[in-house]
Amino acid sequence: MENHYRNSEDLTTPEGEFVEAGSLWSLQNNQLTLVDDDRYATALLDDTFAPVTD
Repeated sequence: MENHYRNSEDLTTPEGEFVEAGSLWSLQNNQLTLVDDDRYATALLDDTFAPVTD
C-alpha cells in the first residue's frame, strides 16, 4: 500500500478527533488523512507513524 501509514499510538488530531493506534492513514500533499468513511481527520507525518508494507 504505497503512501499509506499506521499510527503506533493513540492520538488526538488538530480537529479534535481521537484516533486509536493502528488506524490507517493516506499521505497526500505532505499531510496524512485518516482512511475512514465516517469521519475526517488529518495529521502531520512524524515518528508515531510507520509505512504500511505488503
